[in-house]
Amino acid sequence: MVKIVGRIFNNKFIQGGMLLTITNFLVGFMNYLFNSLAGKALGPAKYSEITALFSYLFIFLVPIATISTEIIRRLGQKGKTRLTVIKSWESWFWKKIRRWSFLVLPYFLLILWLPRWTNLSLQSSISLLLILLLSFFSVFYAASLLGIHRLFDYSLALIIATFIKLIGPVLVILKLGNLSLILIFIVVSNLVLWIMDKILLQKAVKNQKAQPPVEKRIAEIIFTKSIFIIFITSISINLLNNLDVIFVKKFFVAETAGLYGAWNLYAKIIFYVLSPILTTGFIFFTAKEEQKKHLKTIFSSIILLIAAGFACYLFYRLFPRFVILFIFNQSYLSIKPILPYAAIFGINYCLISLLSGFFLSQNSYKAMVIFPFIIIYGVSLLLFGRGLEQIVTVNIIISTLIFLTYLGLILVKR
Repeated sequence: MVKIVGRIFNNKFIQGGMLLTITNFLVGFMNYLFNSLAGKALGPAKYSEITALFSYLFIFLVPIATISTEIIRRLGQKGKTRLTVIKSWESWFWKKIRRWSFLVLPYFLLILWLPRWTNLSLQSSISLLLILLLSFFSVFYAASLLGIHRLFDYSLALIIATFIKLIGPVLVILKLGNLSLILIFIVVSNLVLWIMDKILLQKAVKNQKAQPPVEKRIAEIIFTKSIFIIFITSISINLLNNLDVIFVKKFFVAETAGLYGAWNLYAKIIFYVLSPILTTGFIFFTAKEEQKKHLKTIFSSIILLIAAGFACYLFYRLFPRFVILFIFNQSYLSIKPILPYAAIFGINYCLISLLSGFFLSQNSYKAMVIFPFIIIYGVSLLLFGRGLEQIVTVNIIISTLIFLTYLGLILVKR
C-alpha cells in the first residue's frame, strides 16, 4: 500500500496537479480579495467596468489562447526534444513581431471607436488594448513553461503578477485612488507576468543547443487543421462564459450589469478553483506516453467535477446571504434568488472545458461541436434575455446541452 501511494505521488502529473492546486488556491484567494475589495469600493455600477473588461479580455484573447494551446500540444509531441526546439521557436516569434510592428499604430487607433462598440469607459478601453498587447508578447513564454512542465516557474510568475494586481483595489479601499488606479495595476501585473515568464523560460533552456531556425511563414502555421480546431473551440468556450456579461453591459443599466457581473463571478469562482484539474488534464492528454489512461482519467474527472458542483450548489442555496456578503456587500443581495444557479453554470463550464480539452489534445474536429450551440446561445439571449432570471435560464439550458453532447461523443469513442 505504501509503495502504491509512493508511486502515485511520484507521478509527475500528480505532482504537477498538486502544485497547480496550491498555486490556484493562492491566486484564487488573491482574486477573491481583488473582486471583493473592488466591488465594495466601486459599487455595482463602476464594478461593472471591471467585470465587462475581463469578459472582453477573455473573448479577445482567444487567438492568443489558441497559440498557447497549440504550443503546449506541439511541445507535448516533441518528447525529450522539447527543450531544444524552444530557442528556434523564440527566434522565429520575435522575427515575425519585428516584421509586423508597423501595425501597432493602427491597433491603438481603435481607441477612437472601442468605447462606443463596447460601452466601456475610455480608461477601460485603453487598458483593454494594453493588456491584449502584453498578453500577445507573453503567450509564447507562458505556454512554453507549461509545455516543458516547468510548473513551478509558471506558478511563481502567476502568483507575483496576481499580487501586484491586488494592490490596486487595496489602495482604492484605503481612499488612495479610484477605478483608474485599479486599471493601472491590472496593466502593470500583465507587464510583470510577461517579463518573469521570459526570464524563467530563457533560464530553463539556456544550456540547450538551438535547432536550425524556423523558416515557416505565418500563413503556413495559421491555416492548419489544429489551429482551426483550437480557434473555433476556444472562441466558443469563451463566448459561453462571457457573452452574457457583455450582453448585460451593452443592453442593461450599469447597476444591473454590476449585479449580473457579481452573479457571473460566483460561477467563475468554481472554474478558478477547479482549473488545476483542467490544466493538468490537458497537459496529460497531450502526452503520448499516457494515452492508454486517457479515457479512465476523463470519467474519473467527470465524477469528481459533478460531485464538487453539487456540493457548491448546496452551499450557495443554503447560505446565499453569507456567500454574497463574504465577497461583496448588501448592495448585491438582490442576486440571492439566482445565486444557486451559478453553481450549475460554473460546473457545466468546467465539464465542457475538460471534455473539449480532451478532443483538442487529440486534434479532433469533435472539439468544435460546441460552435453551433454558441450561435443558438447568442440568439436565445437576444430573444429571451429580458431580465436576469431569463438570462440565467438560457445559460443553464445551453451549457447542459453542450456538456451532454460532449459526453455522448466520449461514450461513443469508448
